[in-house]
Amino acid sequence: MDTFIKGRVGTMASRCVGRMICASLLFSSAGLNAAIISGSISNWVESGPLMTIGDGTNHVNLYWSINTTDRGWFYGTNFTGDSDVAFAAGVSDITQITNAGALTYTNINLPNPHCDPACAAHGVPGVGEFIVWKNTATGHFGALRIDDIHPGATVDELDGTWWFETLATGDFTGATIPAPVPGVEVVSEVPAERASSTTTTTEILKQGLAQVAVSMSNRIGSVLSGKRQRTGFKLPVSNNLLLETGTGLSAGDASGNLGVWASYGHMDIRNNFVSTAFAADMDSIVTGVDYLTPDNLLIGVALSYEKQDVVTFFNVGSQKVHGYTVAPYLGYLLNDTFSVDLTLGYSSSDIKQSRTLAGAMINGKQDSRRLFGAANLNGVTGFGNWLVTGNIGYLYAKDELRSFTESNGLLNPKSTVKLGQGRIGGELAYSFGEWEPYASVAMVRDFVTTEVQVGAGVPAPSDDRDEMQFGFGLRLFSKRGISGNAGWVTTRGRDNVDSDVYSVTLRVDF
Repeated sequence: MDTFIKGRVGTMASRCVGRMICASLLFSSAGLNAAIISGSISNWVESGPLMTIGDGTNHVNLYWSINTTDRGWFYGTNFTGDSDVAFAAGVSDITQITNAGALTYTNINLPNPHCDPACAAHGVPGVGEFIVWKNTATGHFGALRIDDIHPGATVDELDGTWWFETLATGDFTGATIPAPVPGVEVVSEVPAERASSTTTTTEILKQGLAQVAVSMSNRIGSVLSGKRQRTGFKLPVSNNLLLETGTGLSAGDASGNLGVWASYGHMDIRNNFVSTAFAADMDSIVTGVDYLTPDNLLIGVALSYEKQDVVTFFNVGSQKVHGYTVAPYLGYLLNDTFSVDLTLGYSSSDIKQSRTLAGAMINGKQDSRRLFGAANLNGVTGFGNWLVTGNIGYLYAKDELRSFTESNGLLNPKSTVKLGQGRIGGELAYSFGEWEPYASVAMVRDFVTTEVQVGAGVPAPSDDRDEMQFGFGLRLFSKRGISGNAGWVTTRGRDNVDSDVYSVTLRVDF
């Protein structure tokens, strides 16, 4: 696989492939005043070919291999042929290297692996660690900043920024890089000039995943309610807490201990803030199976497919997302009043997105991985045919957006979105015959959230962390072990954002 690097001195630039020496023609135009050449490396495969940087006369050779997700090993002359390697400890800016010759070099590998911005020891956000090579024959120095270590098509790859010191003094204080063009040569802080997913993911995570987690808890409660009914607690069969959405567990019945279920849901999310406006349509199909043991423990697993169509008004673009989730879950009936439940999940998604900049369409494909967990304490009481339920719970999720390169050649580094959300709510239902209409309300608070960055001088969205959810629905319970639900939930009260969820669920117990 070819590895591309770009070299610059002043306004001159050249593109190089594999082991070629960059900037071989630059000195004829720039002269000796340009003592430092700089450039970038994209998709350099680990344990692959040497990377050579230089001025056409002198050079250093670079070599690396993967350690873990964010770390790599870096090697000296025994692997590069002529260039020893050193770590520039504490350096977060190339101009801090005033005497590269004073660093401690090795001809094998550095004793420790070194990091991209995700774990750099110097602690400066968004900046990776610096590795320096010295040509043992000529005394010339080259430095590499580790910008990103990420999975490639077949092996792990590295993206970085490099500098070559042409006068062999080891002094990088005069190093500069021409100012990059936002949205073209560097990721912009302004939503209108960057990929869609960096702006939409936070709000879609808050609205979409939160509804999924609540739905899982609701349907766990349904099955445990059936257990209550079989053991003598005189309440209507159902105990679906709060609301029903497009993913989750059963709609509840008391017929058997083994159940299979399926559901379909549709969700609309609307963000009308000027700097971040978008509209999202989400459709999901979920299926699952669970078993209720004689000891009041419910064990199950759910699998889901989700499709998102997002129109991103803020950058005249769009997103199309296809994702899959596996979510094991547990529920336990503590007594006739209380139960607890736990859901864990892993999601993998493919994101195709586009944006418009200066009249040109820019496209990109990105992968994302999500881990989430939710725990809830549920309670129920009944008065005749009336059923009053409530719960309190907490959801935590971490969504990792992998690095990707857009069609204009811009590398978008990986990013992480986190959500920690608490909720408290209740539901009122009335049971007559096989039917049960219900209404629900919940208060939601974000305790942990990743804020959307909009850049200087651009209107910033409110850091509103609270919302209210209202739901209505109708459940059907058949004595033949078949049950179902249709419901609607609307979210209101959060500045500039609201959502609606419509869902149907069918369950069969054996």
